[in-house]
Amino acid sequence: MLLKQLSSLRFLAGQGIPIDGNEPENSNLYKLMQLRSEDCPSISRWLSDKNYMSHDIVNEMIHLISLDVLRKVLSPIRDGHYAILADESRDISNKEQLVTVLRWVDDAYTVREDFIGLFDLPKTDAQTIFNVLNDILTRCNVSPGLCRGQAYDGAANMAGHLRGVSARFKQQNPAAIFVHCLAHCLNLCLQDAAKKCKIIRDALDIVHDVAQLIKQSPKRNNAFQSLKAELKPETQNLRTLCPTRWTVRSRALKSVIDNYSVLTTAMEEFSEESHDEPGRKAAGILAVLEKFSTYFGLRLAHLIFSPTEQLSKTLQNSNIMLQDAQSAVTVTRAFIQRQRSDKEFDSFFKSVSEESTDLTERPQLPRQPRLPKKFGGDTQHLFDGASQYFRKQYFEVLDIIDNELDRRFDQRDFGVVVDIERLLVTAGNGDEVTLPSSITSLYKDFDFDQLSAQLRMLPDTIKTSALQNDKLSVRVISNAMNAVPVAKDLLPEVHKLLKLFFTIPVSTASAERSFSTLRRLKSYLRSTMTQKRLNDLMNCHIHRDILEDIDMTAIAKEFVQANDRRRQAFGKF
Repeated sequence: MLLKQLSSLRFLAGQGIPIDGNEPENSNLYKLMQLRSEDCPSISRWLSDKNYMSHDIVNEMIHLISLDVLRKVLSPIRDGHYAILADESRDISNKEQLVTVLRWVDDAYTVREDFIGLFDLPKTDAQTIFNVLNDILTRCNVSPGLCRGQAYDGAANMAGHLRGVSARFKQQNPAAIFVHCLAHCLNLCLQDAAKKCKIIRDALDIVHDVAQLIKQSPKRNNAFQSLKAELKPETQNLRTLCPTRWTVRSRALKSVIDNYSVLTTAMEEFSEESHDEPGRKAAGILAVLEKFSTYFGLRLAHLIFSPTEQLSKTLQNSNIMLQDAQSAVTVTRAFIQRQRSDKEFDSFFKSVSEESTDLTERPQLPRQPRLPKKFGGDTQHLFDGASQYFRKQYFEVLDIIDNELDRRFDQRDFGVVVDIERLLVTAGNGDEVTLPSSITSLYKDFDFDQLSAQLRMLPDTIKTSALQNDKLSVRVISNAMNAVPVAKDLLPEVHKLLKLFFTIPVSTASAERSFSTLRRLKSYLRSTMTQKRLNDLMNCHIHRDILEDIDMTAIAKEFVQANDRRRQAFGKF
């Protein structure tokens, strides 16, 4: 019966289903065991005794299962290189939580990013977070000296180059290369563009205001849906802006652009039918929607957010290397630079003008106030027409995005990664190589004499793998090492260098995704869940594939032994 209860807990924890209810007899665990009693009648007697259904006993069982999962997760990490991914967030019970993920690479060069735990932070200063991370590594029996990468957001307490968490780790271990999460960098690029460009900021504001006005009222939402079904049934539904992710907003912009005529009609009806605050807001939104500059701003924002959203999805892939990330950024910058031409602007402005013919007023030059002569009014630039005015807005947005991508994606520690890539590719091409000082001074656990000799054998390994016709890259070299069975035994230092290269992280997307699991497990109804149970449930739910292979008999024996020790201790007392 103990095994039946443990397997029931494994199912509930793996599916992210709450264990307890308002009453013990209404809990999901009790109801599931009751359902299983139809096939195993002995469970009914087990439930009636209630010896093992208390909160403390259930928590202990979950904790034992979680520890076994964590042991299986950590077993391949302890002896090799790894990277730390960490981020903090406030949960629904107003507690600051630190999510920790360890990134490592197996012998087949497959990147793994494993959730380790969720931990309370009494303060969010750099010293506290650094102490917590060191404590996590110590408890997991993972050596801080084997850390080869760290990825956080750009907050001063994490990324500060003097006293931030990344700087403290590098003082302890200089080989722990810091990467400012590239997905966060992209968010900051778009955030700066929205702050500096009025036309983009206004476009995002109108999308937010329209969604708020319609979505917050069932009556207005039903009226909008009826108008949409009548006027444009083929278009997508209205979407709200994501409050935290700047790079998933293209769908919200596209939904407003596609439903522009429906929104204009809806706002006109709302303003006529209602004379309260929502009616006044609808009238204000209607006046904004009738301006050509609003439609132009929406189309321009969509032009920028669409490619950057694709870039963000690429950067969030756990298998992406820094080499691939930089290539993706280069392609995105090339697209933005290609849009920055008179030909592309003329085509864009013409299409926007034609689409807005029946939707907005004609394009017109806004009023240009003249500056006094003492402020340079005699040299003030005056636009010749509406096209020239919007051309300035168009080029300004593209220039800001391009400059921000260039500035934020050129990080200081990337030089070491580029040197490793260049070393491997140069050796793979059969050229003479010299180990750069950035590698020899940073990584003390390599035998560099052996590495130099093995790099000279790398071209023959690639030739043997029949991949020499492919354009050489680090990924091609790793595929060649996988294709030749004895290559990893023959070239162990090259094998170690390849694993090191793949270990260095690009983004903290895995840590960010843990917040979604946190939201599912710790909702408003379960905000009083203890931190220990929450951490155990997070481990079980995120590692569902490992949870299925847990030996419940071993867990049951461990639980019984702990019970026996407690009985002996209480007896002596």
